[in-house]
Amino acid sequence: MKQKLPVLFPLLLLVLFLIFPQDAQNGAKAGLLLWFNQVLPALWPCMILSQLFLRSGIWNTAEGKDNTATGKFSHLSVYGWYIALLGLLCGIPMGARMVHDFLIRNKIRKKEACFLLTFCCQLSPAFLIEYVYADTFPSSRMRCILLLSYYMSVFLMWFAGRWIFSDKRKKASETAPCCAACDSGDKTKKEVSKTFCLSENLDTSIMNSLDTLMRIGGYILLFSVLAAVLQRLIRLSAIHSGVLVALLEITTGIGQLKLCTMPALLKGIVINSLCAFGGMSSLMQVLSMLKGTGLPVRLCFIAKISQAILTGLLTGSLFLFVL
Repeated sequence: MKQKLPVLFPLLLLVLFLIFPQDAQNGAKAGLLLWFNQVLPALWPCMILSQLFLRSGIWNTAEGKDNTATGKFSHLSVYGWYIALLGLLCGIPMGARMVHDFLIRNKIRKKEACFLLTFCCQLSPAFLIEYVYADTFPSSRMRCILLLSYYMSVFLMWFAGRWIFSDKRKKASETAPCCAACDSGDKTKKEVSKTFCLSENLDTSIMNSLDTLMRIGGYILLFSVLAAVLQRLIRLSAIHSGVLVALLEITTGIGQLKLCTMPALLKGIVINSLCAFGGMSSLMQVLSMLKGTGLPVRLCFIAKISQAILTGLLTGSLFLFVL
């Protein structure tokens, strides 16, 4: 049965797409517009600059600086801090992309990469503030509570990851490669010369970033189509339908939930928890970025599900005690 499932699942999806062609087409259009209007302008410049920065060699000056007081407290190297900040500010899947790039170049070890994956793959603050909270919750106090509870859950995930990987993090003298791709580098990408050449490295950074963005677009389009077909196939209320779609593709689902009529407190808890989970489309994008690293797939799922539960509890608690 396990061998037949990988074949039956795409076959079933193909049949559903053929049965509901109009819904599949509408979902594809929505996913394509989402990718073009929001994901591409937000991520592409950041990806190009990050890859160019990584290839510039400037990081060589940071070697051996992961035992500072800050590093001992956070269990993050200098590279780890850069990945964490970029992942938190730029949004999914930028954190996972940087974990991949730094890991295959032996800038971070596998244990630190696992630690980073417990908290660095988040929706960007700009997306949360401008798209999720701004039009949905008119009260500035409620928006502050939602944002605070979201990032409190991120902090708790960091703290839990720090505790889980703390004993293993002490072996800082290990020099063995972290994954199978570490020795040879990322051979699926365009190679660059050892001496830094701006034009050559800029060209490589642009092409590699485009490859990443095309994969992200493919996942967004596929899950948008799947969400549209499931909505036609399964008749649900507006709220349940919005939750189902958000579990598949977060942006489309949140857009539907924003239009639903429900108590503001309940809406805040539901939307904040779904944002913490990120949707299956975002998770698949993260897993796609980690291809070839050998990092455990289940870690990402466990981390996002745990964060969704934590965010719901924190949001509800702050609503009760602050509002």
